[in-house]
Amino acid sequence: MTPNLRAHSTVGSGINGEISLMQVTEDGLDEINDLLLLRRPLAAHAATEMLSNSDRASSDAECKLLHDELPITTEAFSKYALAPATALVQKVQLGHTAQ
Repeated sequence: MTPNLRAHSTVGSGINGEISLMQVTEDGLDEINDLLLLRRPLAAHAATEMLSNSDRASSDAECKLLHDELPITTEAFSKYALAPATALVQKVQLGHTAQ
Protein backbone atom coordinates (compact mmCIF):
# COMPACT_ATOMS: atom_id res chain seq x y z
CA MET A 1 0.00 0.00 0.00
CA THR A 2 2.79 2.42 0.91
CA PRO A 3 4.54 2.05 -2.50
CA ASN A 4 1.27 2.89 -4.23
CA LEU A 5 0.85 6.03 -2.12
CA ARG A 6 4.42 7.08 -2.91
CA ALA A 7 3.82 6.45 -6.61
CA HIS A 8 0.65 8.53 -6.58
CA SER A 9 2.46 11.33 -4.74
CA THR A 10 5.29 11.25 -7.28
CA VAL A 11 2.89 11.34 -10.21
CA GLY A 12 1.02 14.24 -8.60
CA SER A 13 4.26 16.17 -8.12
CA GLY A 14 5.21 15.55 -11.75
CA ILE A 15 1.85 16.78 -12.98
CA ASN A 16 2.09 19.92 -10.82
CA GLY A 17 5.55 20.58 -12.22
CA GLU A 18 4.26 20.29 -15.78
CA ILE A 19 1.37 22.63 -15.03
CA SER A 20 3.84 25.19 -13.68
CA LEU A 21 5.98 24.82 -16.79
CA MET A 22 2.97 25.41 -19.03
CA GLN A 23 2.06 28.53 -17.03
CA VAL A 24 5.60 29.90 -17.43
CA THR A 25 5.39 29.18 -21.16
CA GLU A 26 2.05 30.92 -21.43
CA ASP A 27 3.46 33.98 -19.65
CA GLY A 28 6.38 34.07 -22.08
CA LEU A 29 4.10 33.85 -25.09
CA ASP A 30 1.89 36.59 -23.64
CA GLU A 31 4.91 38.89 -23.27
CA ILE A 32 6.04 38.21 -26.83
CA ASN A 33 2.49 38.78 -28.09
CA ASP A 34 2.31 42.10 -26.22
CA LEU A 35 5.56 43.26 -27.83
CA LEU A 36 4.28 42.35 -31.27
CA LEU A 37 0.94 44.04 -30.67
CA LEU A 38 2.70 47.25 -29.63
CA ARG A 39 4.62 47.29 -32.91
CA ARG A 40 1.53 47.13 -35.14
CA PRO A 41 0.10 50.60 -34.41
CA LEU A 42 3.58 52.10 -34.60
CA ALA A 43 4.07 50.64 -38.07
CA ALA A 44 0.61 51.80 -39.20
CA HIS A 45 1.24 55.25 -37.78
CA ALA A 46 4.63 55.51 -39.48
CA ALA A 47 3.09 54.53 -42.82
CA THR A 48 0.81 57.55 -42.97
CA GLU A 49 1.87 60.39 -45.22
CA MET A 50 0.92 63.03 -42.66
CA LEU A 51 3.99 62.47 -40.49
CA SER A 52 7.13 64.53 -40.72
CA ASN A 53 10.44 62.77 -41.22
CA SER A 54 11.37 63.30 -37.56
CA ASP A 55 8.05 61.80 -36.37
CA ARG A 56 8.54 58.86 -38.69
CA ALA A 57 12.11 58.41 -37.40
CA SER A 58 10.96 58.43 -33.78
CA SER A 59 8.26 55.83 -34.54
CA ASP A 60 10.87 53.74 -36.31
CA ALA A 61 13.24 54.04 -33.33
CA GLU A 62 10.52 52.93 -30.91
CA CYS A 63 9.65 50.00 -33.18
CA LYS A 64 13.32 48.98 -33.25
CA LEU A 65 13.46 49.11 -29.45
CA LEU A 66 10.47 46.77 -29.26
CA HIS A 67 12.13 44.53 -31.84
CA ASP A 68 15.30 44.41 -29.73
CA GLU A 69 13.23 43.30 -26.72
CA LEU A 70 12.06 40.12 -28.49
CA PRO A 71 15.35 38.17 -28.19
CA ILE A 72 15.74 39.26 -24.57
CA THR A 73 12.27 38.00 -23.71
CA THR A 74 12.78 34.82 -25.71
CA GLU A 75 16.10 34.17 -23.96
CA ALA A 76 14.51 34.62 -20.55
CA PHE A 77 11.92 31.96 -21.26
CA SER A 78 14.10 29.57 -23.30
CA LYS A 79 15.59 28.13 -20.10
CA TYR A 80 12.55 25.88 -19.88
CA ALA A 81 12.53 23.32 -22.68
CA LEU A 82 9.02 22.26 -23.55
CA ALA A 83 9.99 19.33 -25.70
CA PRO A 84 13.33 17.57 -25.37
CA ALA A 85 15.47 17.24 -28.50
CA THR A 86 15.62 13.48 -27.99
CA ALA A 87 12.91 11.23 -26.71
CA LEU A 88 13.22 10.21 -23.08
CA VAL A 89 12.21 6.61 -22.56
CA GLN A 90 11.75 5.42 -19.01
CA LYS A 91 10.42 2.14 -17.72
CA VAL A 92 7.66 2.92 -15.25
CA GLN A 93 6.24 0.49 -12.77
CA LEU A 94 3.48 1.57 -10.46
CA GLY A 95 2.49 -0.70 -7.63
CA HIS A 96 3.36 -4.34 -7.14
CA THR A 97 3.19 -6.57 -10.19
CA ALA A 98 4.06 -10.14 -9.35
CA GLN A 99 4.77 -12.47 -12.23
